[in-house]
Amino acid sequence: NFSLEGLPVTYDQISFRFAVPARRGARVRLRGKYGAVVGVRGWMVKVRFDDSHFSYPYDPKELEWVESMTLDSSQMNLEKSARGAGP
Repeated sequence: NFSLEGLPVTYDQISFRFAVPARRGARVRLRGKYGAVVGVRGWMVKVRFDDSHFSYPYDPKELEWVESMTLDSSQMNLEKSARGAGP
């Protein structure tokens, strides 16, 4: 879980180094299977696939990073406004 400097690797460092949107809960796909990022292990991200109870480390570049299935509250309010619904 540590960088070359001996400090823990963060999602921000992984995002910068591999140019991916790494964060806990990010949705990913590998060989047609979907899963979620659940942690960091060195420069790898741990992924739990939807059909599994276990997580495994993967190189961030081998994963397809897909858009989140959930919207935050500001995005939901924007969508409601666009449809003419109240906040």
